[in-house]
Amino acid sequence: MQHVSSHFESVLLADDVNKGPYDTEVVSDAVSALFDKVGQGILVTHSQGGGPGWMTAIKNSKVRAVVAYEPDSGFVFPEGEVPASMPNSPGTLVPLGISLSDFMQLTKIPIIIYYGDNIPDQVSANVDMLLSYTYLI
Repeated sequence: MQHVSSHFESVLLADDVNKGPYDTEVVSDAVSALFDKVGQGILVTHSQGGGPGWMTAIKNSKVRAVVAYEPDSGFVFPEGEVPASMPNSPGTLVPLGISLSDFMQLTKIPIIIYYGDNIPDQVSANVDMLLSYTYLI
Protein backbone atom coordinates (compact mmCIF):
# COMPACT_ATOMS: atom_id res chain seq x y z
CA MET A 1 0.00 0.00 0.00
CA GLN A 2 1.30 3.43 -0.88
CA HIS A 3 0.26 6.83 0.44
CA VAL A 4 0.58 9.94 -1.73
CA SER A 5 -0.17 13.32 -0.10
CA SER A 6 -0.97 16.66 -1.65
CA HIS A 7 -2.12 19.96 -0.17
CA PHE A 8 -5.78 19.11 -0.78
CA GLU A 9 -6.21 15.36 -0.51
CA SER A 10 -4.70 12.00 0.14
CA VAL A 11 -4.73 9.21 -2.39
CA LEU A 12 -4.36 5.67 -1.13
CA LEU A 13 -3.33 2.85 -3.40
CA ALA A 14 -4.31 -0.69 -2.41
CA ASP A 15 -3.14 -3.54 -4.61
CA ASP A 16 -3.28 -7.29 -4.47
CA VAL A 17 -0.01 -8.08 -2.75
CA ASN A 18 -0.79 -11.77 -2.06
CA LYS A 19 1.58 -12.07 0.90
CA GLY A 20 -0.60 -14.52 2.84
CA PRO A 21 -4.16 -15.78 3.15
CA TYR A 22 -6.56 -13.39 1.47
CA ASP A 23 -9.04 -11.83 3.89
CA THR A 24 -11.21 -8.97 2.65
CA GLU A 25 -12.14 -7.92 6.19
CA VAL A 26 -8.52 -7.70 7.35
CA VAL A 27 -7.51 -5.66 4.29
CA SER A 28 -10.53 -3.33 4.42
CA ASP A 29 -10.11 -2.82 8.19
CA ALA A 30 -6.45 -1.87 7.65
CA VAL A 31 -7.23 0.53 4.80
CA SER A 32 -10.08 2.05 6.81
CA ALA A 33 -7.72 2.60 9.75
CA LEU A 34 -5.30 4.32 7.40
CA PHE A 35 -8.06 6.68 6.23
CA ASP A 36 -8.79 7.41 9.90
CA LYS A 37 -5.15 8.40 10.28
CA VAL A 38 -4.68 10.48 7.10
CA GLY A 39 -8.20 11.90 6.69
CA GLN A 40 -10.38 12.26 3.62
CA GLY A 41 -9.06 10.96 0.34
CA ILE A 42 -9.60 8.98 -2.84
CA LEU A 43 -9.13 5.22 -2.71
CA VAL A 44 -7.43 3.73 -5.78
CA THR A 45 -7.65 -0.04 -6.11
CA HIS A 46 -6.35 -2.58 -8.60
CA SER A 47 -7.37 -6.15 -9.40
CA GLN A 48 -7.97 -8.21 -6.25
CA GLY A 49 -7.85 -4.98 -4.24
CA GLY A 50 -11.29 -4.08 -5.64
CA GLY A 51 -13.26 -6.08 -3.08
CA PRO A 52 -11.56 -4.57 -0.04
CA GLY A 53 -11.95 -1.18 -1.70
CA TRP A 54 -15.74 -1.44 -1.86
CA MET A 55 -15.84 -2.59 1.77
CA THR A 56 -13.51 0.21 2.90
CA ALA A 57 -15.73 2.81 1.22
CA ILE A 58 -18.74 1.35 3.04
CA LYS A 59 -16.93 1.33 6.41
CA ASN A 60 -15.33 4.75 6.30
CA SER A 61 -16.93 8.04 5.23
CA LYS A 62 -13.45 9.53 4.79
CA VAL A 63 -13.27 7.63 1.50
CA ARG A 64 -14.53 10.39 -0.79
CA ALA A 65 -14.28 8.47 -4.11
CA VAL A 66 -13.11 5.12 -5.48
CA VAL A 67 -11.03 4.64 -8.63
CA ALA A 68 -10.90 0.92 -9.43
CA TYR A 69 -8.49 -0.39 -12.07
CA GLU A 70 -9.54 -3.76 -13.45
CA PRO A 71 -11.26 -5.04 -10.28
CA ASP A 72 -11.74 -8.79 -10.36
CA SER A 73 -13.09 -9.73 -6.96
CA GLY A 74 -15.49 -8.77 -4.25
CA PHE A 75 -18.24 -7.07 -6.21
CA VAL A 76 -21.06 -6.27 -3.80
CA PHE A 77 -24.78 -6.13 -4.49
CA PRO A 78 -27.83 -5.52 -2.33
CA GLU A 79 -29.16 -8.74 -0.79
CA GLY A 80 -31.85 -10.14 -3.06
CA GLU A 81 -30.21 -8.63 -6.17
CA VAL A 82 -27.02 -10.70 -6.28
CA PRO A 83 -26.29 -12.10 -9.77
CA ALA A 84 -25.16 -15.68 -10.27
CA SER A 85 -21.53 -16.64 -9.81
CA MET A 86 -19.44 -16.56 -13.00
CA PRO A 87 -16.64 -18.94 -13.98
CA ASN A 88 -13.29 -17.24 -14.53
CA SER A 89 -9.79 -18.53 -15.34
CA PRO A 90 -8.30 -17.91 -11.85
CA GLY A 91 -11.47 -19.20 -10.15
CA THR A 92 -15.19 -18.60 -9.98
CA LEU A 93 -16.19 -15.00 -9.25
CA VAL A 94 -18.77 -14.96 -6.49
CA PRO A 95 -20.62 -11.66 -6.00
CA LEU A 96 -21.36 -10.76 -2.39
CA GLY A 97 -24.73 -9.80 -0.96
CA ILE A 98 -24.73 -6.94 1.54
CA SER A 99 -27.47 -4.97 3.24
CA LEU A 100 -29.21 -2.31 1.19
CA SER A 101 -28.12 0.35 3.70
CA ASP A 102 -24.46 -0.66 3.27
CA PHE A 103 -24.82 -0.74 -0.51
CA MET A 104 -26.37 2.74 -0.47
CA GLN A 105 -23.14 4.07 1.09
CA LEU A 106 -21.47 3.38 -2.26
CA THR A 107 -24.07 5.46 -4.11
CA LYS A 108 -23.06 8.57 -2.17
CA ILE A 109 -19.55 8.84 -3.61
CA PRO A 110 -18.10 8.95 -7.13
CA ILE A 111 -16.88 5.56 -8.38
CA ILE A 112 -15.09 4.94 -11.65
CA ILE A 113 -14.00 1.55 -12.96
CA TYR A 114 -11.29 1.30 -15.63
CA TYR A 115 -10.39 -1.64 -17.82
CA GLY A 116 -7.40 -1.14 -20.09
CA ASP A 117 -5.45 -3.75 -21.97
CA ASN A 118 -6.54 -7.14 -23.21
CA ILE A 119 -10.18 -6.18 -23.67
CA PRO A 120 -11.75 -8.98 -25.74
CA ASP A 121 -13.94 -8.45 -28.80
CA GLN A 122 -16.91 -9.88 -26.89
CA VAL A 123 -17.67 -8.58 -23.39
CA SER A 124 -19.02 -11.98 -22.33
CA ALA A 125 -15.52 -13.41 -22.81
CA ASN A 126 -14.23 -11.21 -19.97
CA VAL A 127 -16.02 -12.21 -16.79
CA ASP A 128 -14.51 -9.40 -14.71
CA MET A 129 -15.82 -6.78 -17.13
CA LEU A 130 -19.21 -8.49 -17.32
CA LEU A 131 -19.54 -8.47 -13.54
CA SER A 132 -18.44 -4.82 -13.46
CA TYR A 133 -21.10 -4.00 -16.03
CA THR A 134 -23.70 -5.83 -13.93
CA TYR A 135 -22.47 -3.91 -10.88
CA LEU A 136 -22.95 -0.56 -12.60
CA ILE A 137 -26.45 -1.03 -14.03
